[in-house]
Amino acid sequence: MYVIKNKIVTEDKVKVIIENNKSKERPKSKFQRKMDELMEQAQQQQKANQNKKVIQ
Repeated sequence: MYVIKNKIVTEDKVKVIIENNKSKERPKSKFQRKMDELMEQAQQQQKANQNKKVIQ
């Protein structure tokens, strides 16, 4: 048990709060958004190249 600001807090309650916060979805960073965009473009490029090979 911990005493924080004159309140008694058990470890179990703290662990539950931490687990709840982990499950929340966080916004993506600029870098992650850019990487996702580049990956999508690469996949589209590969599909386009495959379609060209099938046609020829």
